[in-house]
Amino acid sequence: MSVNTHIFGGLPSLMANFEHLTDVSHLTDDELSEMAERAGAAVSECAFIMETVGRLLDRMARLPVHEQELGLEQTARLSYALMSEIGGAMCHAADILADIQHQQGYRDGHKQAVLDMEMERKQTSNPSDTPS
Repeated sequence: MSVNTHIFGGLPSLMANFEHLTDVSHLTDDELSEMAERAGAAVSECAFIMETVGRLLDRMARLPVHEQELGLEQTARLSYALMSEIGGAMCHAADILADIQHQQGYRDGHKQAVLDMEMERKQTSNPSDTPS
């Protein structure tokens, strides 16, 4: 089963590929990079939504009561829904991004270790190349 890259947006992509993201070690490097980009976008967009709605609510709270379109109960419900749903999604997207970045770092370290070992082996098998 391959990663679905035909979904637009960060959160929808993460949700569509949830089964792949529970263990990212089996993903290819390209799939890992794609999912890292999508997870980063999800975190960024969630933060943007929360900040923008917060600013709108703050601005609305400064209006005279008769000009406010939402009552106190509706405003509280919106704030709660925003924090629990978008904030929760942002938290999980950040966790997914951290897992992906950890896996990418592990792979980069492994590749570098292999290159270092090959270089060392070449130097020991060809001692005339090393300076005295």
